[in-house]
Amino acid sequence: MKYLSLLLFIGLLPMTIFSQTSYSWTGSSDTDWATSSNWSPSGVPSAGDAVSIASTANQPVLDMARSIGSLTMSASSTLSLGGYVLTVSGTGTFTSATVSNGELITGSFNASSSTFSCGVTASGTSITTVSSTYQGEVSLNYTGSANVNSGGNTFEGVCHITQSGSGLFVFGQSNPDVFEDSLFAVSNGSSALVFGSSSTGNRFEGYTVFERGASATSTGIEVGNTGSTTSLVNQVKLSSSSAAAGTFSTSVIEFRDCLFDSTASVGIDTSGFSLGQIKFLNSTLAVSTHLSLSGNSSFLLDNESVFEDSLSLTASNLFIDECELQGFSQFTKTGGGVDQNVGPITASASVHFKNTGSGYFYIEGDFGDSYQDVTLENTSSGILAFCRRGAGNTMTGNLATIISNGTISIGINAANRLSLTGNISINSTGGNLHFGGLNHQSGGSLSYTNLSGGITFSHFNQLSTSAIDLTSTGSSNRISLGAGSSFSGKFKAEFPSILVNGGTFADSLTLVKTGNITDQGNGNLTCYGPVSFKSTHSSGTWQINYAGSACVYHDNVTYDRSGSGAFEFGYVGPHHFKKDLHITGTHAFGQTNNYFSFNGTGNQTISRGHSLSTTFIRLAVDKPSGDLMIDLPLTLALNLNLQKGIIKSTAGNNFVASLSTSITGGSDSSYVDGFMAKYGSTAFTFPLGRNGHYKPLSISAPGVNNTFKAMYANLDPSEEHSLANKDGSINEISTNEYWKFERTLGTANVEVSLYRDNMGCSYDTLDNLKITAYNGSTWKDLGNGGTSGNDSTGTITTNGVSSVFGMYTLATTDTFDCVPCRADAGEDKVLNNNSGWPVLGKFENADSTLSFEWFPSINVFENYLPYCRVKELFNSQVFSLEVTNQKACKAIDEVFVNYKFIVRSHYPLNHNCIYGN
Repeated sequence: MKYLSLLLFIGLLPMTIFSQTSYSWTGSSDTDWATSSNWSPSGVPSAGDAVSIASTANQPVLDMARSIGSLTMSASSTLSLGGYVLTVSGTGTFTSATVSNGELITGSFNASSSTFSCGVTASGTSITTVSSTYQGEVSLNYTGSANVNSGGNTFEGVCHITQSGSGLFVFGQSNPDVFEDSLFAVSNGSSALVFGSSSTGNRFEGYTVFERGASATSTGIEVGNTGSTTSLVNQVKLSSSSAAAGTFSTSVIEFRDCLFDSTASVGIDTSGFSLGQIKFLNSTLAVSTHLSLSGNSSFLLDNESVFEDSLSLTASNLFIDECELQGFSQFTKTGGGVDQNVGPITASASVHFKNTGSGYFYIEGDFGDSYQDVTLENTSSGILAFCRRGAGNTMTGNLATIISNGTISIGINAANRLSLTGNISINSTGGNLHFGGLNHQSGGSLSYTNLSGGITFSHFNQLSTSAIDLTSTGSSNRISLGAGSSFSGKFKAEFPSILVNGGTFADSLTLVKTGNITDQGNGNLTCYGPVSFKSTHSSGTWQINYAGSACVYHDNVTYDRSGSGAFEFGYVGPHHFKKDLHITGTHAFGQTNNYFSFNGTGNQTISRGHSLSTTFIRLAVDKPSGDLMIDLPLTLALNLNLQKGIIKSTAGNNFVASLSTSITGGSDSSYVDGFMAKYGSTAFTFPLGRNGHYKPLSISAPGVNNTFKAMYANLDPSEEHSLANKDGSINEISTNEYWKFERTLGTANVEVSLYRDNMGCSYDTLDNLKITAYNGSTWKDLGNGGTSGNDSTGTITTNGVSSVFGMYTLATTDTFDCVPCRADAGEDKVLNNNSGWPVLGKFENADSTLSFEWFPSINVFENYLPYCRVKELFNSQVFSLEVTNQKACKAIDEVFVNYKFIVRSHYPLNHNCIYGN
């Protein structure tokens, strides 16, 4: 039975094949399709038959709805469908033909230079139409795999074009297409549907919908191409189904070299656009455009696209590259991922960049963007970065920042990212603002309405002198001052958290920390105006210079610790002061580690505005001129470095070296003038001096913690204590200088060493030199426990430990030659009564100026002429000298008189005599 059925099928197959007839229209009888004699062979074509129509006297008119296998119409042939439907199951081919009055349905469809004043529906593996006119509604669906090209057509009626195949379905090839009525274009295949491929003058004049359908796997729809031109003059709707597979970068509706006329509009179709990318490349939109995409979707603007009216784009991702924005523009990113917009963007109206998603919205500025007014807004956890990489970006208007979450970054951490002429406004209810690589030109200001987030300045160059005053409340908001920033105007910031990582300030700087977060800054400040640091926090730590980059202050600095939280002005890195440091507040100066260096050219002062103790860890003095006045009790914990400049500790203010303090340096140009104390159990050298002479006092280790203090004066000790009461082993006591050495805590006795130089009286030999100390009634002989150096300079040490505390100086068992160093104004005083010694002339007071003349003895000094030099009190500046003749000199104010003298059996020695207290 199986074999019988198979034979019957095989037998019938040739009959089916051979029953398909090819009919050619002759029109020999009339125009009636149903007349057999009008066909060759005679008959009426039916389903499956191949039909060809050529130009004849009688052209066919369809008599009823019919179906055929294929249809071929040659040049100048016509077909009237008689108001019926002709269905062609195979291919319809039309060359310079005309079909009218009805509806034509075909499989594949190929038309050239033909006119269709009927409805046309075609769906097949080959769809081409070239230079043809469609006056009725048209529906073309391509299902093939080869690339097919069409162009030069005019569609006067509604048109539906669908790409369902795997090959390119191309229109506008070589010649332009014109769509005069509505167009519904759908991409449902795995390859693109293309309009305006390689021709100029393509036009879409009716309502137009471009849709990437649910089953599409291709890149979608492309409208226009490089070198072609396409105009869209009516409504344009865009759609991409949410069911489509792929990502925003593989699902595209692209416009290239297109012009959207002012009569056009661009919108999203009712079916929505939830997956895919819309591209505008080298296109011009003369119409206001507002597009909002949902889902995983994006926009791309590039290739010198121009937007002449307002533009608003919202999508998961935005890529804004080479384009010109002539109207107000707003770009809103809603999704994740990283969007890198390289530019260049040229905007002649306001632009608003907004990030509401979790991703990164980078406006890179790689090629130099140009803006007027710009608003940057971030409401999400993502980042909005403006002018992030490129240099030469400009903004002639104002910059507004609106942030409630995430980060807004302007310019990032590099120089010359953006030049801004206008004002900067801040509206921050959260998140973090980062100003970096921004040159804020002269005339612009920075202000805020809300400030509840963090702010960072890094490579921010303020050329404007407008004051910046920022105050933020809360518990965690932070301002960070970063390296590379410079400010020309006054700068004030009051924040819960302040991180000092650098910056140059031409005017005043005021920083007030109010919160309890620990802030460890790198330092690296350079300040030319007054500086004020104030802490009001109750816990946590504020470390101005934690990491070690130097801070330099050219004007006065105030340190105010008004909160109980730790405030460590310095930690590791040095602070260089050119002027005064004032310490105030309600809590003591708290330090774990610091390095303070004073190196200004004038007198400098360390003072206080409270009665609390102050401790420095490391203190350095390296001043080209002037003195450092310590006008407060100051404890030094670790090191005193004396390079150049004199420390003057004022009366009643102890300058204390603590347990571990060491001394570096010390010379005639750098020492402590006034009292200095030492607490501890180790040996110590007090780096004392006065009036240009370094005269240290050293003590041996007391063994247990004691406190000693000492000072030096180049004055006559007899002004305080008579020299008459002395041990019998002492013959003479120096009248040129003394040290005060006291024990203020403890019971230990120590050996004392004094420094000898030409400030002292001349003597015959070191062997006769001793140290003497006044015990309250008597100058005690403390002996000579050893010397160092030579006859002129070196040290001398007591013979064993001393239990005497008070005034110390040098004594001798022989005789001293001491030149008195002080005379009162208006007094004649003989420096030495021995014949041949110099005489100090009369002092005169005139206009508050103290002057005197000094005349050496002609007999003794005729070969050793004197010279005088004058030092201004405190800053050692030489300012006046008058030589009256070769044997005399005249000087003003504090006077150093240097001379050589000859005494029988003595070598010539250098002597210095100083007038002044």
